[in-house]
Amino acid sequence: MSGKRRWGKRKENSKELQYGYIESDMAEYCSKCSPFGGEFDIDLFKIALKIENGRSESFICEGCNIRAVYKDEVGNVYLARLENKEIKLHPVVIEDLMH
Repeated sequence: MSGKRRWGKRKENSKELQYGYIESDMAEYCSKCSPFGGEFDIDLFKIALKIENGRSESFICEGCNIRAVYKDEVGNVYLARLENKEIKLHPVVIEDLMH
């Protein structure tokens, strides 16, 4: 997640957790592959809902190499993924992108 990253650790000799935030330019993860549970930078479902037919929104997911969400003229949704140095479109059902 870019910007602030939440961290947590146990206080010394205690069961209490201490939380804080780290400022950094860390890798960005999508809602499909985020290793941080319900926290992610790229919400594929929201992107798929907001883009118009015949349009795409580009980004870089460091976790699963998804590079864009594309919606064709009919409204079918595709995930553009980098595979073997080539972008390939994979059809998805928009409901499958819900988190």
